[in-house]
Formats: sequence, structure tokens, C-alpha cells
Amino acid sequence: MSRASRAAALAAAVALAGCTTFGEEPPPKVLAGSITNDRYISRDGSFSVALPHRQDSFEYPYMQVKEMANEGDQYVSFGPAAYDQTIWRLEVAPAPDPEVLASVFDTAFEAEIANYRHQIELAGRSPLQFESESDDAVAGHPSRQRTFTQVVPAGIVADDEPTTLTHEVLAVDMHLALVFVWVQRREDARSNKGSMSARAFAESVSLTAAIPPERPTEPPPRPQ
Repeated sequence: MSRASRAAALAAAVALAGCTTFGEEPPPKVLAGSITNDRYISRDGSFSVALPHRQDSFEYPYMQVKEMANEGDQYVSFGPAAYDQTIWRLEVAPAPDPEVLASVFDTAFEAEIANYRHQIELAGRSPLQFESESDDAVAGHPSRQRTFTQVVPAGIVADDEPTTLTHEVLAVDMHLALVFVWVQRREDARSNKGSMSARAFAESVSLTAAIPPERPTEPPPRPQ
């Protein structure tokens, strides 16, 4: 994904969302991918991930889903929903050479954070504050995690008062792809207690091994 297209895509994708409006019946989800058995499956079938809210939950019909794809990279986000205003963001970037991914993993982690951070700070009109960092493995894969907080002025997320957001960030080297997760959670949200954690969301990602294209079969030689 080029820098210009990536910046434009992220500007639309990571914008901070306000509360979901109740009243009319929520519109149906029109997706390039698909949802079945409480999992989202990408359009090309290269990955799937657990839904933060089960399909039979009250939250699910109201849960917003956004998708983007560009030059192999794929992005999907879930939320906000009904009461739970958490947003789960997932980006999957295929690794043509897994050994190269391993060697540039730390650099890629910092680059992804810089891309998202810039857009989130613009949308929230306030800086992210570093809170903690770790490198515990996720589902047995090398990973790095970082947590930020952000105090967003009134009128952006909530109309009446400033809102404190917690941002949980994970990057996971899944060999076939770099998996990047950014979960944004309202600190004052009552109903998100017990909702899916950033780690559980990342651990639920399943990649499908790429199948190499078949070589064309050469026609048999013509008889002389």
C-alpha cells in the first residue's frame, strides 16, 4: 500500500466514533467479506477473526463493520455497537518472505503505530500518552504490545464532557503475515466490562496458507 493511499485509508478508518444512535432498526451489514458462526471471514478467505459480539447478542445488529483492502493489505474494524462503544481494528499484511518479516518486525511495529497514532491524534485533537509495553507471545507467535491513553475533548466522542480512551496495540508475527491490532476502549463505558480484550481478539485471528498458483500444463509434443 502506498504512503498516500495508506494515509487516506487510515484517515477514514481510524476516525474516533461517537455513540451509536438508537431508535430505528439498524441497517443490514453489507460486506465484501462474510460472517458465519460468530467469525468474520475476509473476502479472499485469507484470514478470519472472532466477532467481538456474538451474532445472537443485542450488540451485534448495531455493531458497525468497516472493511478496506489495498495491494494485499486488508483491514477490518468492528464497533461501536449498541452500549459497548469499543472499536476493534485489525490489519493483516501478507509476508512474501517470512524470514524477512522476522528481521523487520520491530521496525514494522513502530511504523504501524506511527501511522495509526497520527490519524487518531488528529481525529481526537489530543495526544496519546504512553502507559505500558510488553513483548509476551500471542498464541505462540512473537508479539509486541503497547498501551496508550487519550483524553478527548467534549464534542468528539461524547457531547457533554471530555472522554478518556484506552488504546491497546498489538503486532503479531504470524509467519505468513504481520497481524496488527488496535483496540480503542472508553474508560467510562459501563457495558464494555467483560467484552473481548485486545489479546483475545488477536489470538482469534486465523490465517489460511496461500496456495501457490498451479503451473500451466505443457501440451504433449506433436508426433513428428
